[in-house]
Amino acid sequence: MPPGFSRWPTPGPGTNGSQFFITHKATPWLDGKHTVFGHVVKGQDVVNAIAKGDKGFKKVTIKRIGEKAKAFKGGEAQFAALRATIKSPVDKNKAEGEAFLAKVKKEEGVKTTASGLAYKVLTAGTGASPKPTNQVTVHYTGKLISGKVFDSSVQRGQPATFPLNRVIPGWTEGLQLMKKGGKSILYIPSNLAYGARGAGGVIPPNATLVFEVELLEIK
Repeated sequence: MPPGFSRWPTPGPGTNGSQFFITHKATPWLDGKHTVFGHVVKGQDVVNAIAKGDKGFKKVTIKRIGEKAKAFKGGEAQFAALRATIKSPVDKNKAEGEAFLAKVKKEEGVKTTASGLAYKVLTAGTGASPKPTNQVTVHYTGKLISGKVFDSSVQRGQPATFPLNRVIPGWTEGLQLMKKGGKSILYIPSNLAYGARGAGGVIPPNATLVFEVELLEIK
């Protein structure tokens, strides 16, 4: 293929990394391997001039002065060990959520189910409890463990109605523990909420959630 073509190469089949470059000489060995999406029709002389400027760098020698500098090892193994000590925000959220739940479960009146859902009954309510196939109407306020409110039907002044089996697992399970007119606080671990994906840029990945829910109606 002649010079001046724009390509998107990748590291190999099934990979998602890529880079963009424009050839400044013929590269027949790349034919059929890179995705070509354009051709320079004006300004190839600029591309060639840039290519010349990328060459001819002087060799740089780094001198290690002092015991610490001489002892430093900058290989991939050392960087891998360093990366292992740094927790990602996702891991941090999960760890903080687990610590929060461990503390909450020790509080008076808080119960825990086999799934890990924790809840506290504020008002018992009366009558039957909803089943997963029921449609329920609720008022709720959702918070992160920091106390920040991310959603609230109470603040909107409009209760929410939905099929109970169409929401996060923590809600499906938690509302079945309630009766009409009841009010509870649900402490929902991330695996029963939105998991590693989070939600809408409002709920972080692996976030533990706290909901105060009032069950208004069951259909």
